[in-house]
Amino acid sequence: MKKSVLLASAAMMMCYFTSCGGGKKAEDPATSAAETKTEAAAPEYKLMTGLPEVDITTFPKDKEGRYVIFDGKTFNGWRGYNRADVPGAWKIEDGALKITGSGAGEAGASNGGDLIFADKLKNFELELEWKVAKGSN
Repeated sequence: MKKSVLLASAAMMMCYFTSCGGGKKAEDPATSAAETKTEAAAPEYKLMTGLPEVDITTFPKDKEGRYVIFDGKTFNGWRGYNRADVPGAWKIEDGALKITGSGAGEAGASNGGDLIFADKLKNFELELEWKVAKGSN
């Protein structure tokens, strides 16, 4: 019995020491930093500045006191993402925003892309109605 406990303890100690790296010493930080330097996988993110913004307080409010950011007639306050204008594929039809797409999503539309409201809202609730063609999801 003593031999099997001693043998099991020795096996556990061997597993412990081999799982700790086998006694490898830490590399010099200057050397390892130079060896691990890699090229960026993606281009650096740049925030475009100088794009038009609107003042939400100039927009009308509904009877509950909430701002109405789309009037169903104009793109007032709206623009394309990272653009100063509304992409040409976006239209207002029957009081709704519509994109003339290619079937590959809004990014696949010629002169399409994301549409944003040009105000830096901090605390908001978005309520919207939407419609799609028959057979859509």
